[in-house]
Amino acid sequence: MLQADYDMLDKARDKDFERRLDLVRRCGKLLEDVEAGLSAPDAGDRLLTAGMLILRYRTPQHVYRGAPKTEPIDAGQSRRILSVLAEGEWTEKDLRDPMGRLPLFFRLGLTDRDGWKPARSDKEAAEAAQAWLRANASTYCIRRYVAP
Repeated sequence: MLQADYDMLDKARDKDFERRLDLVRRCGKLLEDVEAGLSAPDAGDRLLTAGMLILRYRTPQHVYRGAPKTEPIDAGQSRRILSVLAEGEWTEKDLRDPMGRLPLFFRLGLTDRDGWKPARSDKEAAEAAQAWLRANASTYCIRRYVAP
């Protein structure tokens, strides 16, 4: 799980090769047993697992005409993913990093039908997202895209 622009790791030219390779191995291990990843002792592992699952479920793989077809994921896994997003105080990284909590929250594609009201600033959006998660994480079920 590197950047989403299909980078290849080149040991001869990449000064961060070992660090990136360690991240690839870490991601593979977390995806091998996502339930263990979502309940890992390390908060970073929990967030990385939740983020990879959100990207798996909520990244369109096909070009859709009109609204894409979706279906709910396992309700228990959805609750665990959303509870990981809700953990702790959100930092600046959580607001700006593509694998931060706020960008991952936005990836869910919530609308007013889900009780989500867009905010004007990142800070307001983060506060609103945390409030939404506190109120809805136990009942909302993440929907994944389904290929036509």
